[in-house]
Amino acid sequence: MTSIVYKGIDLVSKFKPSLHESQFTEGKLTLSEFTDSGNYLVRQIPMWKWEAGDPARANKELEPAKQFLVCRNARCKKRITDLTKNMDKQIIDGDWVIDYVEPVEEEDDDEITEILSDEEEDENETPSASSSSSSSSSASTNNALRYYDIHLTYDNMYNTPRVWFVGYDSNHRPLTLEQTFEDVSPEYAGTTVTAERHPHLDIQCVFVHPCKHSENMKEIISRLQMNAKTVNDQNLNVQMYLAIFLNFISNVVPTIEITTITPTFN
Repeated sequence: MTSIVYKGIDLVSKFKPSLHESQFTEGKLTLSEFTDSGNYLVRQIPMWKWEAGDPARANKELEPAKQFLVCRNARCKKRITDLTKNMDKQIIDGDWVIDYVEPVEEEDDDEITEILSDEEEDENETPSASSSSSSSSSASTNNALRYYDIHLTYDNMYNTPRVWFVGYDSNHRPLTLEQTFEDVSPEYAGTTVTAERHPHLDIQCVFVHPCKHSENMKEIISRLQMNAKTVNDQNLNVQMYLAIFLNFISNVVPTIEITTITPTFN
C-alpha cells in the first residue's frame, strides 16, 4: 500500500463505528479490551505507563488519563546492518516476515569477574596509546547508542493497537526519519513502516501500519491456544493481547530493546 492509500484509510477510520463485541480470537480488540490489556501490561511491567496526551485529540470512548501507553528510553545499541547472526525467516503473511534473531551469548560469571579485575588494574596504570584507543572505541560505541520512546495507541479502523517510535541519539537529539529506518528491518522500512502525525500528540512519528495486525495476531493466538491452555498459570485471555503483540512487533525492530513479557507455557 502507498502512504496515500494509508492516509485515506485513516481518514475513513474516524467515521467508522467502534467495535463493542469481543473478537480476541480474530486478533482484534474492543476499546475496553485495549484498556484492560494496557492495565495488565502496566501492572506487570512498570516501565509502561498510561498517558493522556492532548485533550483536544482525545478519544472520547477511552478514559481521559488512559489514551495511549508509553515505554520510554528503550535502548537500541546497534543498527540493523550490524546484525551478524543468521536469521531464520518465517512467512506469516504475504507482506510480513517474522525474523528470529539468534540471541547473543551471555558471558559467564568467571569471565565477568576477570574483566572487572582487569579494569581495576588498568585504573592504577598510566594511560597508554592502547588505552587511548580503547577510549576512542568506547566513545564510538556510545555514539551508536540510541533511545526510543515506544507508544501504543488504539486504531479504530483495524481494531488493533498501533505502535509508534520516537527516536533519539546518545545525546538525546531527535532522530531523522532516515536514521530511524536504520533500526527497522528492511522488509518494512518505507512500506508498512512509515511516518505520520501522532493521533494524541502534535509530533511526527514513525509507526507500523496496522493493516495486517489482526491477521497476524489471529494466527499467533491460534498457535498459542493449540500449544498450551495456560500462560504463566493463567488462562490465555485478552488481557495478554498487548504483551503478545509486542513480542510480534519486536521482529520488525529487532535491535530496539522493547520491554514486554515473553509468554512461557506449562
